[in-house]
Amino acid sequence: MSLSDYINDKPILDTEHLQLRTLLPEDVPDLCECMADPSIYRYWGASIGKNDRNPELLFEKASKPVKSFHWGIVCRSDRKVIGELWVYLIENDRMAKVAYRLSPKYQGKGLATEALHCAVDF
Repeated sequence: MSLSDYINDKPILDTEHLQLRTLLPEDVPDLCECMADPSIYRYWGASIGKNDRNPELLFEKASKPVKSFHWGIVCRSDRKVIGELWVYLIENDRMAKVAYRLSPKYQGKGLATEALHCAVDF
């Protein structure tokens, strides 16, 4: 398959401890919890934004087909959204920029590394 096959339907990716999937409106409480912590913006390049304060805004507009990926990082053991991972500005279906942020409660356990390996393997 090529990336063009995923413009409309984003895949769900599973690892040993995580699932990467499209965010859903029912994820808003989890997003509110992990996005409220100012420490996750330390290396983000921007301060907390309007959508970070109000994640329900992510679901107000219909999503457009795009050649990029925005996954929620879900902890398989408790089914909680613990962060986000983006793969964007994809060039030649091979090179891209990647950004991620993870709830401080789940940092330092190798989970971001696991999510990144999964995205790269995909």
